[in-house]
Amino acid sequence: MTRSYVARGRLVTALAAGCLVAAGCSTLPDGGPVVSGGRAAATVEAQPFDYNPPGPRPGALPDDIVAGFLSAQQAVPVSTRVAEEYLTADAAATWRPDRRTIVYTSQQVVARGTDVVIRLRGASALDAAGRWRGAWSDDARGTLRLRVEREDSEWRIVDPPPALVIPRTHFESRYRALTLSFFDRTGSVLVPEPVYLPAGVQAATRLVAGLLEGPPPGSREVERSYLPTGTDLGVGVPVRGRGIAEVPLSAAMVDLRPADLARALAQLTATLGQLPEVRGVRVLVDGAPLALPGGEEVLPVTTGEEYDPSVDWAAPDLFGLVGRSIVRISEGAETRVAALPRSATDFFGRPRSLGVSLAGDRSAVVSGDGTRVWRLTSREGARIAPTSVAEGTDLLRPMWDRTGRLWLVDRGSSLSGTAAVRVLSDDGRVRLDSPQLDDGRLEAASVSRDGSRFVVLVSRPDGEVEARLFRVVRDDLGAPVRLAFARTLPAPNTLRNARAVGWWDPTTVAVMTRPSGFSTRVQLLPTDGATVATSGAPRLDLLFEEGQSMATSPGSPQSLLVTSADGVFDLGGDGRWAELVLPPELRATTFVG
Repeated sequence: MTRSYVARGRLVTALAAGCLVAAGCSTLPDGGPVVSGGRAAATVEAQPFDYNPPGPRPGALPDDIVAGFLSAQQAVPVSTRVAEEYLTADAAATWRPDRRTIVYTSQQVVARGTDVVIRLRGASALDAAGRWRGAWSDDARGTLRLRVEREDSEWRIVDPPPALVIPRTHFESRYRALTLSFFDRTGSVLVPEPVYLPAGVQAATRLVAGLLEGPPPGSREVERSYLPTGTDLGVGVPVRGRGIAEVPLSAAMVDLRPADLARALAQLTATLGQLPEVRGVRVLVDGAPLALPGGEEVLPVTTGEEYDPSVDWAAPDLFGLVGRSIVRISEGAETRVAALPRSATDFFGRPRSLGVSLAGDRSAVVSGDGTRVWRLTSREGARIAPTSVAEGTDLLRPMWDRTGRLWLVDRGSSLSGTAAVRVLSDDGRVRLDSPQLDDGRLEAASVSRDGSRFVVLVSRPDGEVEARLFRVVRDDLGAPVRLAFARTLPAPNTLRNARAVGWWDPTTVAVMTRPSGFSTRVQLLPTDGATVATSGAPRLDLLFEEGQSMATSPGSPQSLLVTSADGVFDLGGDGRWAELVLPPELRATTFVG
């Protein structure tokens, strides 16, 4: 088996002919549902067949009416027309299924006279914008209670819930995992917020409506929108010929300053550009195209790529340590870009971890005993002496964010379990504290490329490991000021024996666990805490190697490597593993970030 870095946008092109060999791995899924990875939507051609549910049959009993009402909500394309036939005329006129979506694993309908109970198992909820809201229950037992009465001699539902109620199988096959794009506080990078929407002609309208609502509650000190507050959306967002999405907005758009308008348009193109049917965006104000610089009316979906949270300008190469030297592997060539002084390794031992800035021109190395960090700079035509920048007790792998700041995590002594997060820049350093970092042993940490999120693995006293997500609160100049705990990320399988964490894409965390002494499992955890997969979710093979470390590249190229005592293994786009043939002395392999 061979893999070309150039052709696939993945690893290290042909260090030698046939540079990849098949790895020992299973072709079976790794067990249990694997949650959503990338946010790419299924194509229109890939969508399942239409489903036109039947209306109520004459003489149907109350439990049959409610069961039919549930089935009718699975119409494809999305429509509530048939579902409304199961309601009284008054109920149909006031029913608001757009308020939220309830997704359940199984259901049971029990009629008791004119009262009908729907028992839902494994129910979760989405809000009106399609954001995941976690487990749902209107009461302690997860039930919906409906009342029926006779109308024109037939039983009809009087009080439908203000929600679309659908089974998990329908959600997994008919919904797309997408994102709403907002900006960080400095307006320099887009911050994606996951949403789940049904495939169909309404997807573009619902995406723009979600943008106009602004950032979700709890994240507004981290991100912002440049679409003016109070901007109204017209009837909808149709996709015209040649894939042009027409977005009718109110006149508030006209009053934006040019720089703010450019960012508002970048939000629209980044959000709508996820739909495979959309190739361009035209904004209308009072029915006329919005005047844009250069006289253009249609914006390609690539507009605003410089704000991409994957940070496409980041160096795509693989880095590692060979002895005291930092090595860069690019296009099959191996280059030594910087080196520690011999005295550093003689006194502190062989370096144990490496972090490289996104541009690839700066590095940070942790000493073998985990107590010291050196910063190294390598620029064309110049070598700058390494600088000792920090000391600690047990330092994890150093990390760099998009702003060029160096993140250091000292997990402290194994007895105290007290962790410290420090962020270093040319202007100084700041310590970020949180109670959620101090109630267990910190195993691993990773900051997202866009610098808006920070994730850690924490071992609890009972031996279980949790993945905890934080928002990074920054000031108006982009300097981090604190960590705001967001949530503990649920996992499809136990995270016990977790060894590493990284970013699969801007909204998905990858966690490397060792379920046994001879196998490694990578689990993908959405940052919104979703526990149900959509049709685009990848399934990853189990790797029959004892993984020791993991390296991830969430941008283009998207890559994930696991290193064991026997080699380095690359996770392919098909979810299978292949061994990379790399210099045998290469250690601490990593991508930038």
